[in-house]
Amino acid sequence: SDAPSAFAHQLMQARWYRHSGRLKEAYHLLDSLLPLRPKNDAYVGYLIQYQLAKTLLDLEVYDPARHAVQAAIREATAAGLQQEALSMNLLACEIDFGADNLEQAHRCYEATLAQARQVQDQPTIGSALIGMGNVFYIQEKDEEALQIYNEVLSLARRIDNPDLMMDALFNIGSVVAFTVS
Repeated sequence: SDAPSAFAHQLMQARWYRHSGRLKEAYHLLDSLLPLRPKNDAYVGYLIQYQLAKTLLDLEVYDPARHAVQAAIREATAAGLQQEALSMNLLACEIDFGADNLEQAHRCYEATLAQARQVQDQPTIGSALIGMGNVFYIQEKDEEALQIYNEVLSLARRIDNPDLMMDALFNIGSVVAFTVS
C-alpha cells in the first residue's frame, strides 16, 4: 500500500490502542509517527497531537499532555479547524483538572466558556459549564456546583441535547447523593 495509506492505518491503530486500554502502545506508536508526518499537513499534525494528548492524559502524564494539547491547538488553528481548537481548549482544562490544578482548571474552563459563547457553540458551552461544576464539586462547593449543573440541564433541554442532559443529571445526582452536609 502507499505511504499515506500506511500512515493513516498506523494512526488508526494508535487510536484503537488508546480506546482498548493499550495506552503505552498507543503512546509509542503516536510518538513514532510525529517525525514521519507530512510537515505541511496541519490536519494530520492535529490528529496525532490530539491522540497523543488524550493518551498522555489517560496515562496521567500531565506536563507532556499539556504540551501535546497546545501543539494540537496550534495545528488545528493552522488547518482552519476552529471547532477542534476550541475542543482542545476543553481538553487542556481536563488536563489541569486531572492534575488537581483546580484553580488553573477553573480559569481554563471560564476562558473556554467565554470563547464558546462568543461563537455560540452550545455543546461546548455545556461542556465548559460541566467542567466548572466539577471543579466546584471537588472543592466541596456544592451549591455552586448544583447551580451550574442546573444551568447545563436548562441548556440541554433548550438545545435538545440528550447527552448533555444525561451529563447534567448524572452530576446533579452525584452532588445530591454523595455530598455530606
